[in-house]
Amino acid sequence: MKYLLIICLQLTFAISTFGQTGEIIELDTNYFQLKDSLSNKLTFEQTVNEINKLCTNDVQRISLIAGWIYNNIDFDLTKFYNGGTVNDYKTVFTNRKGTCGDYSAIFSEFCNRLNIENEIIEGYVPVYNSENKVYYETNHAWNVVTVNGNWYHCDLLGFSGYLRQASFSEYEFIKTPYTNSLFTQALSFLSEHIPADPMWQLSNYPIPLDTLIKYGSDSKVDSTCGYLDYKKEIGEYIKLSEQKKLLRFADNAHRYNKNNHNVVIITNYNASVDLINDWNGDKQKLLLARKYLVKAKNHINNARNGVEVLAPEIEVSLNIIKKYVP
Repeated sequence: MKYLLIICLQLTFAISTFGQTGEIIELDTNYFQLKDSLSNKLTFEQTVNEINKLCTNDVQRISLIAGWIYNNIDFDLTKFYNGGTVNDYKTVFTNRKGTCGDYSAIFSEFCNRLNIENEIIEGYVPVYNSENKVYYETNHAWNVVTVNGNWYHCDLLGFSGYLRQASFSEYEFIKTPYTNSLFTQALSFLSEHIPADPMWQLSNYPIPLDTLIKYGSDSKVDSTCGYLDYKKEIGEYIKLSEQKKLLRFADNAHRYNKNNHNVVIITNYNASVDLINDWNGDKQKLLLARKYLVKAKNHINNARNGVEVLAPEIEVSLNIIKKYVP
């Protein structure tokens, strides 16, 4: 059975306000307020068409998309407590609730339909009231979009509100628009939304993970991670197939955070399963699947949070391949 990556949905902090230190675009509040003119009875396609009719540029479109999501999608506390896989945009649109991955999925689909270049990215956010400073896997997802040729971060869950601890073990979601979570490159945002792939810091000198965790918005740009031509890296990345994007992300994420072995294991295992299920007598696919499995196996002893159960599955898959490709 194909193993699915489940993002740990632990956005359990009240978002703090920091001074902006990077480029931002202001939310178009006039178009955000047009959210109330969009009927919640429309289909997804009809909603997209209405947004397109009302808006003339991408800032307006994104501002109105953010308004629609704010009005219509609620934070799913049950899923937050119990976990679960990320839903596709159709399910989110129907259920009208979700967690970070779900917010990212429906926002991404709105952007796709309106021809706004975007990507869903994963990263690390501080866990509320926790002393844990080591992250073995990502625990948050959000979006990046291009406006006038530049990339900006957009966290639609963070824009829609924040979690507040109501009692010792209970949380409540406070719905309130937080405009600094849209259209930003600011260090204040990155200090609490640390991209797992450093190219999404949108800097040629990414700040090391340990530095961001320790100093937050007081972090200083340094050259510890080395020079990174992030525009070139992103340009190459967006041309890749979805599977190759995942594989590159896994390599970059592990290189940036050596504790995150899970991303390498899961991504390479999933890629091998896809190839095995679709090999159709093509031994080259099996050879590539074996390469991915070996890579996953090399990291399996460092697996965390249940991913170690893939160890026997990896061995079974390698043995299956061996029957066809000695």
